[in-house]
Amino acid sequence: MPKRPPLAVRQADAKPAGRWREIDARRGTAAQRGYNARWQRMRRRFLSRPENALCVMCRTEGLTTEATVVDHIVPHRGDPALMWDETNLQPLCASHHGREKQQMESTGRVKGADLSGRPVDPGHPWNRSDQ
Repeated sequence: MPKRPPLAVRQADAKPAGRWREIDARRGTAAQRGYNARWQRMRRRFLSRPENALCVMCRTEGLTTEATVVDHIVPHRGDPALMWDETNLQPLCASHHGREKQQMESTGRVKGADLSGRPVDPGHPWNRSDQ
């Protein structure tokens, strides 16, 4: 009986290992970017509060997901005032932090709609109050 050919594994989106090393070298380590023991303590304290237990992006979608990541609403880009300002923090699940939040920062748009079908992007024409 003939054997079936092996399935092709698509890796179109994969970057060569050398490319990742270049990106990481430019960014610096987590500790160099300020995510040290002090940050880990702040992160644990922030996520332990009942109001920060759930992902804020999941809640807007009507879902209940435990928050595991503390995200800076406004990227701090090395600014210590923004880095340590707790009003600039939000609880997210790993999925939203890794996809939607990164996409928002690169495109400037918020993807998705709430349960009523209204776009969640505050800049969307349906959500502007100037009309």
